[in-house]
Amino acid sequence: MKYSIMDYSKEKRKVSFQVGVKQLAMKRLMDLKYTDGLSETDEGFTLNLSYQEIPQIVRELANVNTSIYSIECE
Repeated sequence: MKYSIMDYSKEKRKVSFQVGVKQLAMKRLMDLKYTDGLSETDEGFTLNLSYQEIPQIVRELANVNTSIYSIECE
């Protein structure tokens, strides 16, 4: 499925993040109540998000100095 920045639907998708310090990242997300489908993976975590929520997650992880190495929408 092709994703578009013009997708303003509230449809949730499974999004995988590969991060440097996953425990810190997951704690930050739980503090902000981003817990829908939150699960740990070998190199990060997955989360159910709408396409437009991804930039907010990136900003929040940057605020706690967490490196992001990849983001994949399934």
